[in-house]
Amino acid sequence: MLDWRIRAGRDFDWPQLQVLAEGAVEEAISREGSMTLRRPGMPLPEDLWPPRSGYVAFRPVDGGLVGFVAVQFFEPTPHHSGRHADISLIVVAAEARGQGIGTALLQYAVEGAKRWGAATVKLDVDEGNLAARKLYERAGFATISRLMGLQLLEPQQEPRTR
Repeated sequence: MLDWRIRAGRDFDWPQLQVLAEGAVEEAISREGSMTLRRPGMPLPEDLWPPRSGYVAFRPVDGGLVGFVAVQFFEPTPHHSGRHADISLIVVAAEARGQGIGTALLQYAVEGAKRWGAATVKLDVDEGNLAARKLYERAGFATISRLMGLQLLEPQQEPRTR
């Protein structure tokens, strides 16, 4: 059993987050029926991890990250009547799964959104990612819409330029 703790994310976590996310992208691409807009080696967008807007799970013995959740907070807009939060990414390292880390990260994100005054918390999940869907459903999330896509290129292909 892995010894882990959770804390607020910090700017210096960025390099380790990139490594964890890359592993998750490779898994998503290999998952049958998965469609992703990211390709292996593609860096995470910088705005995914604004300072103090997410949480990391780490090993206290060496500080190594074993998971993270990125949360973005939004003020009301014409499309959202109240403050809302979006969980833009949640990742747990393969070797750390099954130990409650994903559940704990999700709880931290939801509690952070409550403290901030969010009326809703939303996230997107790949239909083929059954483990993630079960995690979110156990936490009380429900399907409110379905996003559909058309994959034009294989994930490993580079778009052609003229």
